[in-house]
Amino acid sequence: MERRLFLPTEKGFKIFSQPDRKLKEVWIQDSTLWIDNEHAVEFDIDEIPANGVLPLNDTSIIYWGGMDSDAEYLSLDSHSTPKELTSYPDWDKTNNQEEPIFKYVKNSVLNNDHTRFISFYGYFKRFRILNTDGHIIKDVIVKAPPYEEAIKEDMQDRVIYYHIPPRTNGKYIYVMCKNSTRAENRIQELQVWNWGRRCHICI
Repeated sequence: MERRLFLPTEKGFKIFSQPDRKLKEVWIQDSTLWIDNEHAVEFDIDEIPANGVLPLNDTSIIYWGGMDSDAEYLSLDSHSTPKELTSYPDWDKTNNQEEPIFKYVKNSVLNNDHTRFISFYGYFKRFRILNTDGHIIKDVIVKAPPYEEAIKEDMQDRVIYYHIPPRTNGKYIYVMCKNSTRAENRIQELQVWNWGRRCHICI
């Protein structure tokens, strides 16, 4: 199961099954979970696992590019081939040769009408809002301390910012910011943003 995807439905929730590349609905009935394999939608994805899956509707998804992809995001309909949406950022000015999929690791969530999505980055205190065609609407740097512009090459020294998937209630986006390295244990902050990129609350 793609761990970042948990999409509530009227009957239960939807998940993306990695082994068979299918979007499936799970029903909750009398305290029992039933997987609807009959109506599951299969996608022709080369990269397994497929990371960052965002279902736009019953037959279309956006997902991260894989190890061999120059695109940060791809879109895919169940009846077509993948379409590249946008390339990776170029924020790291060091000589770090790390693969972009790992350097620009992120967590994303769609807005309620599935016309745009927001991605918060793990090693950069930044987020982007994009529409589902891949056009960047907002590219925001959060310079509230602690803030480091460059990422460290050693993973143990690298500051981790947005490390778990954000959630939205339609109007606001809620995201936890770790602000610490793997060796540190700082108090995390809850950031609350709106889709216009304004920060309302930091706890």
